[in-house]
Amino acid sequence: PSTYLEAIKTVDPKKSTGKLSRIWIQLTALYEKRSELEKARETFRNASGVDFKNIAELADVWCEFAEMELRLGETNRAREVLRDVTDPSDKSLDINYKDESQSCQARVFKSLKLWSFRADLEESIGTVESTQAVYDEIIQLKIATPKTVLAYADYLEEHHF
Repeated sequence: PSTYLEAIKTVDPKKSTGKLSRIWIQLTALYEKRSELEKARETFRNASGVDFKNIAELADVWCEFAEMELRLGETNRAREVLRDVTDPSDKSLDINYKDESQSCQARVFKSLKLWSFRADLEESIGTVESTQAVYDEIIQLKIATPKTVLAYADYLEEHHF
């Protein structure tokens, strides 16, 4: 871990070339492999505070966090991770996802990658109501794509709505 920790301390997120998020993710994978799960979770939480060069990197960190919880059989924790990051309640809905004058943390709740992961997870292990709520929020946030709308329509049709 010391090499990863040194790299994290040394690299400036805004000046890095390549994906700094990979270093964080690889460090958490090392902790997971060693069954140091609380260290892995703490590292993910710390990584979520890094002002990465772009939102995609921050979204990758959150997705990997949820994926780890799923690998561990912690489906409720995975759902909680995704709920926490996509929760718009304490954020301005007017924030433009592409407005780089705002931090990645202020905009990541509009990441379609995270919302799509959350919708897939709800479809798999949630209820019809929880799945509908996720899709409705995607639409309310105005981040739905035609593919998202079609997936929602298919889901509703499968469940006889």
